[in-house]
Amino acid sequence: MAVLLSFMGTARGALLIDVDFEDMNLGTVRRVAPTEGNLPVTSPNTQNSAPDGGATATVVQDYEATNPPNTPFGDGKSLVLKKTAAGNIYIPFTLHPGDAVSAGRVVIGFDFMVDNGVTPNGNVFIQTVNSDYKVVSDMLLKVNGELTLAGRVATTGSGTTTSGTPIVLPSLVSGNSYHIEQTFDFDTGLAWVSINDGGPSATQSFAVSSYGIIGFIISTGYSSTTAGEWAVDNVTMEAIPEGGTFSLFVFGFAAIGASRILKSGRKGSAKK
Repeated sequence: MAVLLSFMGTARGALLIDVDFEDMNLGTVRRVAPTEGNLPVTSPNTQNSAPDGGATATVVQDYEATNPPNTPFGDGKSLVLKKTAAGNIYIPFTLHPGDAVSAGRVVIGFDFMVDNGVTPNGNVFIQTVNSDYKVVSDMLLKVNGELTLAGRVATTGSGTTTSGTPIVLPSLVSGNSYHIEQTFDFDTGLAWVSINDGGPSATQSFAVSSYGIIGFIISTGYSSTTAGEWAVDNVTMEAIPEGGTFSLFVFGFAAIGASRILKSGRKGSAKK
């Protein structure tokens, strides 16, 4: 069934990823691979792999930072990533490759907290990927809380390579909650970041190709020196067609484009 959705001006687009963890069981994150056309994707896709060694990814209820003042991370369920020793954290929030977006704009968003009870010792990688799982844009959270955005350009085939000097974004303070959005404009080949609905950052190039964008991956790498605890919630990916006034045909599901507006007051909004 085709549903015609009309948007005017600055209205948002079709919600393709919408993960708030409320329909997931408490405990270790489940493994779900998305199927083509089954939108929006409502759970992480761990691709037959899960955190191992000294790393865990756990769905918890009413998460709060572990040291005083025990700052809450909103109400309801969220995903907590924790690393105490060598081990991998690799959590994709991705579409089926057949649903990749390669035109207009893509907006990826999520709520995030660095726990103030576990001193981070290592980097967290937030990498947007294309349908061939090549990285098209990098955000890097360093040990000191500094967040950077690095550019990428497309190379032969689906490959990408880094480009230019990373942009330094506002630092994330341990124990505080943030809403982070990254926008990708296929017309210009530029990406930018907004934190807590603030103004956009300076722009960086991203690797524009026919492989499009399918979502992003949060990872830490295996290193035994990386430790820390991070909370994630309200993960979204939206596709916004070209132009300020447009019509969008969505197949197989109804009113996806309107769900962003309907959910504007959902749980976790206080995290911003």
